Formats: sequence, C-alpha cells, structure tokens
Amino acid sequence: MSGSKLRSLVERLGGLIRTEQRSAGLDDQLQPVHQDVLHYLARCNRYSNTPAAVTEYLQITKGTASQSIRVLERRKFVLKRADKQDGRVVRLRLSLSGQRLVDKLRQRVSWQYLTDEIGSADLAAGELALTKILKHLQQHNKFRSFGQCNTCHHFCQQSPNKFKCGLTGEVLQLEETLQICREHMA
Repeated sequence: MSGSKLRSLVERLGGLIRTEQRSAGLDDQLQPVHQDVLHYLARCNRYSNTPAAVTEYLQITKGTASQSIRVLERRKFVLKRADKQDGRVVRLRLSLSGQRLVDKLRQRVSWQYLTDEIGSADLAAGELALTKILKHLQQHNKFRSFGQCNTCHHFCQQSPNKFKCGLTGEVLQLEETLQICREHMA
C-alpha cells in the first residue's frame, strides 16, 4: 500500500468518526471540540490537566480551548481549580456528570463494535503502523508525544505496585501510569 493511499484512508476514517461524533453530541448540544476536550481530560494525568495542555494536545487555538472549557464548566461537566503548589496554574478535571457524559458518548460511538469484527493480528498490525506514523509526524513537527505514562523514559517501576515519575520524583498510582502525559518522552 502506498503512503498516499494510507493517508486517504486515515482522512476518510477521520471524517466518518467526526460525523459520528457530531451525531453523538447532538442530544447534549456538544460540538466535536467540546467532546475532544472531555475525552482528553478523561485520559490525561495530573501533569497534563491544564488549559495549555488541552490546547497543545488538540492542536487548537488558545481561544477555542478557552471557550470550549468555559462552555463545559458552565454546563458543570468540567471543574476548575487553582494548583495547590502554584496558584497561577489552573487545573481541570471532569465532574461526576462530565465522566458520566464521556461514558455515554463512548457507548454511542461504533468504533469498538466495528474493531471487534477485525482479527486481533490485523488490529495489532494497524496499531503498530499508525503508532510509527504518529511518532514520526510528532518528531518532524516538534510536537509533544503525550504518550502513556508507563511508556515514558522517565517512568520508574520500583516494585510490582510501586511507581514513580523520574522527572518529578513523585509517586504514581497504578491508574496514573495508564494515563497520557504532556511530559512524556519516548
């Protein structure tokens, strides 16, 4: 398969996923960008839950991120608080109703049902290829990787149930090791 054919398939998949996402958000009057913010906050760790990280991860403008966060905060899906160590930094997290909404939106999207129909070997090969392409694209454009914590250069597993971030020196909970991080280094 050629690179241009793969790009066409990825663009088409993206378009179809975005159309499905628009439809899923209609009941709750959410635009795809609002859903993207919610899905990001559901997956990010405590080092990556800032408006700046949302902007950077989604590759949107500061204004779009700010407006989207404001809409979600006003609708009580997102909670804002000042950072305990640096009061100038704003931390974002999903409210209980925000988490419920993310769960509901994930159920409405057919991706999981469709991928269940594909063999695990094909899915693994596709994941590997797309991961390589993503990594090269991020490196080429000098974008942060926002990878999963447990795949990071800084990740330290001290024992089966004891984890630490080598960058910050802080202890990590098991669930945090599965979240995406702005400080990720491959």
